[in-house]
Amino acid sequence: MLEAPLERHLISTLKIASKIISICIILVGCAVVIGWSFDIQILKSILPQWVAMKPNTALGFVLSGLALNLLHSSRKLKLRVAQALGVAIALLGLLTLSQHLFGWNLGIDQLLFSDKVGAIHTSSPGRMSPVSALNFSLIGSALWLAARSNMHYRKVQVLALVTSLTSLQVLIGYIYGVKPLFGLSSFTHTAIHTAISFFLLSLGTLFASPTDGLMSLVISHSAGGMTARVLLPAAIAIPFILGWLWVFGEKVGLFDLAFGLSLHVIGNVVVFTGLVWYCAKSLSRLDIKRQQAEAALRTAYAELELRVEQRTAELSQANQVLEGEIAERLRTEAALQQSFRELADMKFALDQSSIVAITDARGIITEVNNKFCELSGYSRAELIGQTHRIINSSYHPKTFFRQMWLTISQGDVWQGEIKNKAKDGTYYWVATTIVPFLDDRSKPYQYIAIRSDITNRKQAEEALRESEERFRRAILDAPLPIILHAEDGEILQINRAWTEITGYCPQEIPTIADWAEKAYGTRQEQMQDAIARSYQLTERTAQGEYSITTSTGENRIWDFYTAPLGYLPDGRSLVISTAFDVTQRKQAESQLLRHAFYDGLTDLPNRALFMEQLKHSLQKAKRHQDYLFAVLFLDLDRFKIINDSLGHLKGDQFLIYIARILEACIRATDMAARLGGDEFTILLEEIQDVADAIKVAERIQQELRSPLNLDGQEVFTSASIGIALSSTLNYEQPEQLLRDADTAMYQAKALGKSRYALFHPEMYATALTRLQLEANLRRAIENQEFQLYYQPIISLTNCRIIGFEALMRWQHPERGLVNPVDFIPLAEETGLIVELGYWALTEACRQMQAWLQAYPHHSLEKMSVNLSAKQFCQPNLICQIRNILQSTNLNPRNLVLEITESVIIKNGDEAVAILSKLRALGIEILIDDFGTGYSSLGRLYSFPISMLKIDRSFVNPMTTNKRNLDIIEIIVALANKLGMSAIAEGVETQEQLAILRNLHCESVQGYFFSQPLDSSNASALIAANPQWC
Repeated sequence: MLEAPLERHLISTLKIASKIISICIILVGCAVVIGWSFDIQILKSILPQWVAMKPNTALGFVLSGLALNLLHSSRKLKLRVAQALGVAIALLGLLTLSQHLFGWNLGIDQLLFSDKVGAIHTSSPGRMSPVSALNFSLIGSALWLAARSNMHYRKVQVLALVTSLTSLQVLIGYIYGVKPLFGLSSFTHTAIHTAISFFLLSLGTLFASPTDGLMSLVISHSAGGMTARVLLPAAIAIPFILGWLWVFGEKVGLFDLAFGLSLHVIGNVVVFTGLVWYCAKSLSRLDIKRQQAEAALRTAYAELELRVEQRTAELSQANQVLEGEIAERLRTEAALQQSFRELADMKFALDQSSIVAITDARGIITEVNNKFCELSGYSRAELIGQTHRIINSSYHPKTFFRQMWLTISQGDVWQGEIKNKAKDGTYYWVATTIVPFLDDRSKPYQYIAIRSDITNRKQAEEALRESEERFRRAILDAPLPIILHAEDGEILQINRAWTEITGYCPQEIPTIADWAEKAYGTRQEQMQDAIARSYQLTERTAQGEYSITTSTGENRIWDFYTAPLGYLPDGRSLVISTAFDVTQRKQAESQLLRHAFYDGLTDLPNRALFMEQLKHSLQKAKRHQDYLFAVLFLDLDRFKIINDSLGHLKGDQFLIYIARILEACIRATDMAARLGGDEFTILLEEIQDVADAIKVAERIQQELRSPLNLDGQEVFTSASIGIALSSTLNYEQPEQLLRDADTAMYQAKALGKSRYALFHPEMYATALTRLQLEANLRRAIENQEFQLYYQPIISLTNCRIIGFEALMRWQHPERGLVNPVDFIPLAEETGLIVELGYWALTEACRQMQAWLQAYPHHSLEKMSVNLSAKQFCQPNLICQIRNILQSTNLNPRNLVLEITESVIIKNGDEAVAILSKLRALGIEILIDDFGTGYSSLGRLYSFPISMLKIDRSFVNPMTTNKRNLDIIEIIVALANKLGMSAIAEGVETQEQLAILRNLHCESVQGYFFSQPLDSSNASALIAANPQWC
């Protein structure tokens, strides 16, 4: 659809031109057919030395002209004929084009007439040129699409434009004598009247739909349309004319090449300069009209604002108690009006939101919507065939309806409010708009009435009128404190709410000055100024928040409003004052402000407040060179274990205790804050040197060495502390200082628990190394730099290998073999451990299956693989393991998954479900490093596990530490009692081996037997099948 209005005569002219072109095309085609029929050379080729239009070409033009002419009909039959003609034309072009392309002879060239061999510029007798065939394919497709639906206008116009361009190419060739443009020597040339006909045919196709696509822009009233109508004809015609004059002048010897080129350039410059000047003036006129329209719009908007302001001023005298109802009513009306504007053109939405009735010219109801039935109480069957007298309430006089019928019978829209009567006898009001629909004689043939239920609004208006009459009486019973007073300060009326809230009776405050003195004290002048402005009517409403004091001495915060009501009979201004008690709201706002800057759990400043204070300290340090401060970054050790084992409530209580400890360790001028989780920061202001910061760090660590009592549960903790001084670097942003304190904290954590570290610039190298290691780790996954090493597991029953534990190693291209201690924690932290874990599991299963096939009679039974915490928590863990087992063809009974105690404890019942599914697959579960965590023996019995691995921290010192030996004995006994097997790691001596055999430990592993081996050395060890005891 066009965005700008169209000139009807221009649309009509273009359509007439399209019809004329269609007739001309038919005549051209018929003339050529006549020429072929009677061998009239001038009809076939115009000039003897020019190529003739072929009979098939003439036939194509006759069909094209007919199809174009039929496009202007609205009858479906004619449009279907036009579609068929379009298909025939396109088919004619495509078949001929295929003959040119593939050297075929389909026998269609001389169906109508015979052409002689060797005709001028003819490759095959009777065959049209490739350009003509292509154009018929294009224009036939365009006519077919145009006859199908006007929705294809973009495709139609593109096809017509391409046809016009190929036609112009041929015409340019004839005009300028450029033979390759109208035909190659090996193909039939295109006749000049063929090119002209195609050009006209493409224009006729474009003119057939002047209101769509590109044509809508050309005929629009917009600046683009005006410019297109001026420049497009000139852009096509002027280069043709000037170019032809140039060529003609050279041929007849009027001038040489240089003069002709100069004439061509000058002509283009002059003509197009004139056209640009003309377009610029037209655009300027349009711009002036736009500016005038904008000025008129601004004036109208200003008048509208003035009227709104006047109306608002009148309504401000209304009772404050009813303002909420009035505002709600106005919002409802505005929403309804907005709804009507937005849904005016949408019938479905209109039916849903409005009351609609359709009547004929006599007023008999022919259709109603559901809303009409719902409001009137009548069914659709009861209403159709009746007049609107069925809902007449007899409220309006006959002249009211007579005037309404006079208006709509003249073809004008009628609007008004009508009171109707429903079927059940109740009355309702509707805002009605009746729109007449006119026939060809401008006589109404039906009316559509659109109504909206305004019963509530009418009731509200009636209620408002009644409330205004009893306004003064209502003041006394209003729930809000209200007083009426004169401009000289005399209080005329005080309602009960005012007296009850303030405690002052009317006798105690005869004037506003007395009230201000009692309630406002030193602030009475500010309040009296606001009231004075209302007396003078300089402000319609004066408002402000004031702290008042009641007669009992209680302080309250009032949102105080004062507004003029008019004048008393004696000429004094009458003012109403009312107040809202916002004390609780102010307290809530204060609490919200505190929540924005303080941690809700510990009541310490949060990150936002800490960073703001740090920013101020940094600015102060820049102003005063001798000013020194420090930032301490604390991370609690083992908090996660405490939180997971004791529960989140105890974890929260633990953090609160830590907060109180930190506050006790610093001065009142310092700040302790909680950044989140178990991370705390401290800002030490105005310290003398680094020793002051170290003292605070040591004091905190000393306090944390004492156990904390969490409801009878003693908990020990410690903290890693990073210290950054403001003088270390030339800091510009507070984030930089916090970052360095964080870096120092990580350095302290690396040194061990309960340590502190002072930041120095060399720590950047460590941080950068960590970042580089992470980047290398990510590349290592892509480059497949990881490999598995295998440490044998020995059965103490026969002292032979029964399995291997798969251990990951990183073969770094520059650093060589990287120890797992250096990259596994980083992989856990970054989440890369999941991908690495699945790779290790796949590779270990593949290797185990290979060994089982290579050594079928060996005692080898199990491949043990570590499962990380993150990997264990993956939702697709079971599916992934099942897929790995299937892809490697490994029996699940040959796989053991090692999981740490902390993973199982942390996930609780969910861990039981996952382990049960793994056991259902046939996989054995081993608890790794058993005894180092916080396992509950009761929970241990419920876990579907089959093995316990005794940590090397118990095995190594057991020969010298009887306590460790007792622990190992208990673990082995526990495993046996629970139907599990025990395996000890870290066995390095014959003595350790002997002790474990005596304790009936089933399996062992360690350097005593073998260090971890790559797959080839592990294969050699299997083949050797050694026996160690």
